Amino acid sequence: MRAQIRHFSLVALLLLIGVPAVAEDAQSKDAERTSGPASEQEAIQALQGNWRLVDVTFDGEPSDGTLPDQLLTVRGRNVHFRHGDGSEHESQRMYSVNPHREPAELTMYGDNFLIQAIYRIDGHRLTIAFHGRSEQARPESFEADGTSEAGPLCTWTYRRVE
Repeated sequence: MRAQIRHFSLVALLLLIGVPAVAEDAQSKDAERTSGPASEQEAIQALQGNWRLVDVTFDGEPSDGTLPDQLLTVRGRNVHFRHGDGSEHESQRMYSVNPHREPAELTMYGDNFLIQAIYRIDGHRLTIAFHGRSEQARPESFEADGTSEAGPLCTWTYRRVE
């Protein structure tokens, strides 16, 4: 009988000590989520519109100086690339975002197409970074370190246009 009482007392003590700690931990995690980046809907809204390509780098090095004439249009859950290099090549893909990661994640996908990227919006500038073989890995930062097996870090910078 005494063993049962000790066991019950030990369980009650653990519950009294453990439950508030678990509740505090859950509350702090909720606070991190709410004080973090925008909601998914807010992130999607911020991406909407037309963006003109203004800079490209590969592993932190500028491109050879010739930028493709590229217009990126984000409408709803679709992303549309238009290249004005004479061919007027157009492609449309879908995308998803995860603004709760740091840096925020952007995934563009379609038939035989996958770019796992990170992104940030700073005023009227949109920066997207991805590895050369982006189907293999998503970058962890915008800084090139040359160590990824997924290829060079490609960074596209766009400016919002009307």
